[in-house]
Amino acid sequence: MVDEGEIPVMAAYQVSYLDTESQNTLLRYLEETETKLTIKLAQKIRENFSKNIPLSAEKIEKFIEYNNKRESKTISFKISREKLGRFSDAVPDDETIEKLFLEFLAERFSMT
Repeated sequence: MVDEGEIPVMAAYQVSYLDTESQNTLLRYLEETETKLTIKLAQKIRENFSKNIPLSAEKIEKFIEYNNKRESKTISFKISREKLGRFSDAVPDDETIEKLFLEFLAERFSMT
């Protein structure tokens, strides 16, 4: 899978620390779910699973879901500077936009 470019070399390196059975289980899971193994995910799997504890598809799925939830704590959206045109003097940078947006939400939903 590394030769075909489906898995980054460094991700494969991280997975190599797992026992053979766990490696095979992980690869089957990735193929069946069409999940991409990133270097970051491979590192987390290596850090959280040892050679003494074989992986199961269920463990992998729960682990990936848990990590996705932890990583999705940031919300981002885009708004063009063009749309902010008439406010450009009052909104000099992104930090100010974020601060104003949070103030708006607090006021709009009475969370002050």
